[in-house]
Amino acid sequence: MLTSSSELDPPFMAGLAVITLGSPFSTMGYLGLMAAWMRRPDSSVRAGLIRAGGTSLTAYLLQGLLMSLIFSGYGLGAVGKLATAFYVPIAVAVALISLLLCSAWRRRYRLEPVESVLRRWVYLGKEGV
Repeated sequence: MLTSSSELDPPFMAGLAVITLGSPFSTMGYLGLMAAWMRRPDSSVRAGLIRAGGTSLTAYLLQGLLMSLIFSGYGLGAVGKLATAFYVPIAVAVALISLLLCSAWRRRYRLEPVESVLRRWVYLGKEGV
């Protein structure tokens, strides 16, 4: 196993160059996969993601609330108490839960809850604006 004793070691610099030069190509590949997926006929997963995407502000705030309830002192206080391997699955679970809840909300209502409050405040309670 090779280890780098300095950030200026040639193996480290070569690896950094490969990552830097290869990143745009992997990004283009991901974008191509997303474009190909978007051309497919509608599916329930795609429809749910589209509904959830329209609730990005609510999803963002909900994720912050759920993560703070899990990790902060006023919640479960799990920060520093779990093995590092548990943090990513927890984040993925919180993201999926928030997307499912937001998608379910949008199935029933036209606006997301936070967007609705924000619109009422911005337009001073005038509906239909």
